Amino acid sequence: MAKTLYPYKTVGLDYFERAPFSVTVKQSMQCSMPALVESLAGDESWLTWAKGLRAITWHNKTPDMIGSTRRVEMVGNDIVEETFFHWDPTGRIAFYVTEGSLKPVNVFAENYVFKQVDAQTIELEWTVAIEASGIAGFMMKMFKPVMKMMFQGWLKNLKKQMENA
Repeated sequence: MAKTLYPYKTVGLDYFERAPFSVTVKQSMQCSMPALVESLAGDESWLTWAKGLRAITWHNKTPDMIGSTRRVEMVGNDIVEETFFHWDPTGRIAFYVTEGSLKPVNVFAENYVFKQVDAQTIELEWTVAIEASGIAGFMMKMFKPVMKMMFQGWLKNLKKQMENA
């Protein structure tokens, strides 16, 4: 049975500064910037480190990745349609969800900011920003420490993946 997808609001980079709810985690890793960007442009990589994802299907990939869209199926059978609206391979990648199966969610966006610390080290800062209505918005605030721990674990998985590539 097909899931109903509900429209979500689109946002810009400024949303990450003003979102009503966000979780930010950081991780240093030994890899090159091009290797990290290539990993973020893929699909199999995400499925390895982000344990909440089951499948990724790219609808289109533009040459500069801006406007590229994909469907992500998550554990629990939730689905989101994502659009990459910022793609700077020298420091920042961001996307927002245009529609998803979680009805109480109004906005869902992710921001990846990375910088070269030294010849072999990248520092990655990942922010997940969400606006949800009703009880869902309240519950997210209660579960923020759990979400932060989960996302930090996922970044540790990415670190391991990048350092063993």
